[in-house]
Amino acid sequence: MKKKFLTLITVVLALVMSLFAFVGCSGAPTKGFDVELMQAFCKANDIELELKKISWGQKEMEVNSGNIDLIWNGMTIRPEMANNLEVSMPYLTNSQVMVVRSDDDKNIGIASITANNAKITAESGSAGEAKAKEIFGNNSYNGAVDQITAMTEVLSKTSDVAIIDEVMANYYTTNDESSFKGKLKIVDLAGKHISLSIEEYGIAAKKGNAGLIAMVNDTIAKLYQDGTVKTIAQKYGIESQLIIGGYSIYVPKYGLLSAEEKASWENIKSKGKLVVGYTLFAPICY
Repeated sequence: MKKKFLTLITVVLALVMSLFAFVGCSGAPTKGFDVELMQAFCKANDIELELKKISWGQKEMEVNSGNIDLIWNGMTIRPEMANNLEVSMPYLTNSQVMVVRSDDDKNIGIASITANNAKITAESGSAGEAKAKEIFGNNSYNGAVDQITAMTEVLSKTSDVAIIDEVMANYYTTNDESSFKGKLKIVDLAGKHISLSIEEYGIAAKKGNAGLIAMVNDTIAKLYQDGTVKTIAQKYGIESQLIIGGYSIYVPKYGLLSAEEKASWENIKSKGKLVVGYTLFAPICY
């Protein structure tokens, strides 16, 4: 009983520590690569930005119900999304990596994690969860509400391995402001992170809202071309993960659409506000 109580206290303290380290006491995020990119998009189009916290596993329901206008928060583009959503061009590269405790010398690779039946965690509804089930289908798995919670579970020894975005893992395991630095590490081989997948981030709208996504693509292309995206990326240490090629030769699409196709963006303009769904994780949105 005492052991269970101490474990519970450890989980609670670790969660509180991580929340205060990266979120503070306010509800909405105040910084991050995506946050500043959203702000630049809204400024360019003379509209306000409203951020609405969502459960990542319910992101498609949130946007298709109209509760939010866009999913814009380190969203990994998957081929099947095209069936249910309007998806932007990719704007940032990413991969899924494995995070363990810094003192963990058992779970140092895929074979060891499998052999030791390590307990796996990842954010519910995320690309990390998909990889956890694909690669470690026989291991014990527990879905977490978000990626910060997944790392907190590893820190508290509730889970052994968290599968999360490399963009996030790099930040939280190396940044001096992080409560996880020195306590968690990314599993590597010969000094190179073991990547479980190569991915790209995109932005998504409700199926049929082609005008909104066309304006997203058109505006981000301008922000790439005028150096705004590069400046923001440099601030958060992720310049190497920018996707430059497609935007450097991009031809605007919004003006080619029919009035019916433009309606979703015109509705946003008439409201004067864009509502974006997010979850918290640095350096994207925190």
